Amino acid sequence: MAQPGDELKPALTAEVTLTALDGTPAAPIAPHEPFAVTVTITGHGGGEAPKGLTLFGWLRRQKETDLPCAETAEAFLRTGRLSTGTVFLNDPVIGVLTEDDAVTLVDPEFSLATANLLAASRLGSRPATLVTDEHARRFLLPLSDEGRLVAVDAAGSVTEVARDLGRPVTVVPVPGGGALVQDAAARRLVRVPKGPSVPPLVADGLAGGAHDAAAVWGTEGAAAFSLRDGAVMARTREAATAAAVLARDGKPFALLTAASGGRLAVHYLDDPRHPVAIDVPVNPRRLAVAGDGRFVVAYDPAGGPVAIVDIARSALVQVSHARDRDGTEVPVSEVMISDRTAYLMLADQSRVGVLDLVALGRGEAAEFREVPIGEKRATPRVDDGLLASLYPDHGVLALNVKSRQAYRIAEASAMGNAPAMTATKLMGGVPRRIATLDRSFREAPAGTFRTVASLPGPGRWELVATTGLGSLSFCSALPVATPDDPDAPLEGRIAAVAAEDGTGLRFRLSDGSGAPLAVRGVLTFSEFTGAWRERVPIRTGTDGTSSAVYTLPPGSLVAVTVAAPGGHIFEPIVLEEGPR
Repeated sequence: MAQPGDELKPALTAEVTLTALDGTPAAPIAPHEPFAVTVTITGHGGGEAPKGLTLFGWLRRQKETDLPCAETAEAFLRTGRLSTGTVFLNDPVIGVLTEDDAVTLVDPEFSLATANLLAASRLGSRPATLVTDEHARRFLLPLSDEGRLVAVDAAGSVTEVARDLGRPVTVVPVPGGGALVQDAAARRLVRVPKGPSVPPLVADGLAGGAHDAAAVWGTEGAAAFSLRDGAVMARTREAATAAAVLARDGKPFALLTAASGGRLAVHYLDDPRHPVAIDVPVNPRRLAVAGDGRFVVAYDPAGGPVAIVDIARSALVQVSHARDRDGTEVPVSEVMISDRTAYLMLADQSRVGVLDLVALGRGEAAEFREVPIGEKRATPRVDDGLLASLYPDHGVLALNVKSRQAYRIAEASAMGNAPAMTATKLMGGVPRRIATLDRSFREAPAGTFRTVASLPGPGRWELVATTGLGSLSFCSALPVATPDDPDAPLEGRIAAVAAEDGTGLRFRLSDGSGAPLAVRGVLTFSEFTGAWRERVPIRTGTDGTSSAVYTLPPGSLVAVTVAAPGGHIFEPIVLEEGPR
């Protein structure tokens, strides 16, 4: 990890391995194609790497003006910032699905800055859901009306995964970069790309499980099966309203099913014909399962209490109600559960309930703690997608739609009714769903760091990595399929000029060589410090200047982009000070 020309032998050495998601050696990497990056660090002479080492990394296009690796790494460690167009490979990113069918990526580490919006794309129709694909480090979005499945990577690039899927409503990621889709029109499961068979059940619901397993359920019964080879682990013949796979220490051990009337059944994989029945005082439409498979929360988002079941004791251990100050019961719309804590989103968006599972494990009652996150909604919302995991950290992000804030709720909230300490402002449109994606290198085993990335476009790319210890940094060129893109147009320019009467702004458009462009397109304003966004038509004359005059909110920090037909691409501009 020393720089070329260093006389001293490096204290650490690094080996970079690039592979496809199935583990085969990576062919020349095409844009938007996920690939795995493994960095193995050893001490001098083959010794072990220091414990607690953190590897920071990013991908950048190679340019003649690039700083040397050591200087680039030092600049990052001092400022925490990278150059435009860089693909960062550390820390989480928040995916936000908006009411106007756009998907935006927000960096929570920049939440105190004015611009934490990394990317934004408008989709062709309304996505049914937003799912994190940990295998390929991307978000998956089924477009029900179009019968398509699209993916958004950590750089914000949108690519099509599959089409002709009927009416896709739910998706579960599959190891190796594939996906399992629930087609609501045909009530079936579809695997893309084609691979091992899936259970031929009527599919009214699909849920991913830990450790590469999934559960499907419907009027013909339920099944637990492997996502890798399609092998069915357990199957029932009774109609089910929900199902989940229970796993412990990395291995599935049971299929949990729910039925109308308040009946849960645990079908252990070593004896699936003799399920253990557990009655609960709710109509279980949804199930939330702890990562270690011990605790399960059963609930109905339409209303009623939540039931907490201890699988180890095969017993209902607590029933909890969420209530207003006047005693009126509030439905719980969504539950997310870790090994230690259960988080309950109230349908009126005013609070998140927190339950201590450690206390339940000791045979004690868990007090229903409450974390305020906003004003009460007039109309309860029963959809999910408002809670997101903070993995690899503990806790959750809780979205309040009205304030457009994602509140960070830690496990410590189970100890008292304390408000959330931090929040991330979600720029762009009105948020509808959120999900998180961890971009970081993960260490396993010691000294071996792995992540998954994709290139946002053609060009010559390299990996830059640093341990943060002195000058222990390196660069490694990537084998790319399209090192050059001669057909790519030069980016055009947007210039803001004051209108003749001083009442607003006109915009002048030019091509990459500076020549004026006469175009018809769409001008988009996105406010950084607020949630205002507006799209308006733009038409420029032969001198490249818009015929219309535009007025921005006073004192705003606004990003301006232009979309126009004919292959024109324009570099966005930021107006740091609007007219007062």
